[in-house]
Amino acid sequence: MVAVLAAVSARPLKPVTVPIASVSLPPLAPLVETPPEPPRAAASPLLAQGLEAAQRGELADAEGFFRRAVEQDAGDAEAWNSLGVVLVRQGEPARGVEALRKALRLQPSHVEAHRNLGVALDRQGRTGEAAHHYRTFLSLATDAHPGRGDVRRRLLVRPGMTGLWQVSGRSELSWDDAVRLDLYYVDNWSMVQDLNILARTVSAVLSSRGAY
Repeated sequence: MVAVLAAVSARPLKPVTVPIASVSLPPLAPLVETPPEPPRAAASPLLAQGLEAAQRGELADAEGFFRRAVEQDAGDAEAWNSLGVVLVRQGEPARGVEALRKALRLQPSHVEAHRNLGVALDRQGRTGEAAHHYRTFLSLATDAHPGRGDVRRRLLVRPGMTGLWQVSGRSELSWDDAVRLDLYYVDNWSMVQDLNILARTVSAVLSSRGAY
């Protein structure tokens, strides 16, 4: 499942990417975005303001800028991608997925949108759909793209009925924590851990904790 939103000044805008937090055992290096296409002129100032707000952690303000950007230029795939990421990070995965799908309808080869959508779908437990977008990301990203390693690691685990983040709070977890737990599971798989997750699944289902 991602680099901290980059600051935007006079330099070309970078595509928004979902950040992956460090795992406790060895830390993961931040992901770096690939060079983007030049931003469309109509929405460029709003995208710059939105990215700056997102970097400050002002996600509601960032959403406002990105919404104005897509209203001004509904054909800007990067604006839809940015809006999708911010919506998911604010706990609105359904609307975020819709915005990311819009970005890909406008630009099917948008590398970061495929990865972002994969992470968003993974977060909803839609691992089969997520795997499709992860594989598309791998087919489009250059060999030097720093996100390839994490995506390959995530694809090592086949979809199942439960998982570590699903029994650790589900929707109560932040985006970063859910991704961190997924990668922790990949790196530290064991039969004992699987049995523990199965046992915790029963409790999670009965309590409905985080199921919203």
